[in-house]
Amino acid sequence: MASRPISVRLPEAMLEAMDRHLERPDPADGVRTRTDLIQAAIDLWLHADEAARIDASIAAGYARVPADGEDEEFGRISDRAQRDLGEW
Repeated sequence: MASRPISVRLPEAMLEAMDRHLERPDPADGVRTRTDLIQAAIDLWLHADEAARIDASIAAGYARVPADGEDEEFGRISDRAQRDLGEW
């Protein structure tokens, strides 16, 4: 994947915290440098943001179209599945 350098200013306290984290590396996370750490943090934030958008879309969908009767239908399907499994 192509990449471009960017310039970022961070508070000294944040840099010190990053460096403390990097002093005790975890081989499983693959974070070895400040750049790795910043990229991992942004990636985490982007995934969390996308998950929040999906959750909000699902909630909005249920608000627009309430799930009336959904529990009864689930119950019927579950009962039928239990009967079918019991016949094995």
